[in-house]
Amino acid sequence: MVQSFTVTLPADNKQGVHELSKNEVISPDEVICQTIKQHVFLRQFRSLRERMAAKAKY
Repeated sequence: MVQSFTVTLPADNKQGVHELSKNEVISPDEVICQTIKQHVFLRQFRSLRERMAAKAKY
């Protein structure tokens, strides 16, 4: 299910989103959605890596 919420960005970030959307021929919403997905994935990956590294020490 798709849900929406409002995001407030500084002007330079907003401009960056619009530039990326033009360069990649996708909507600004899709740029933000992809960015959030990548960020969440990296955070989860790093967390898992840290937990596995801690277990590997034993």
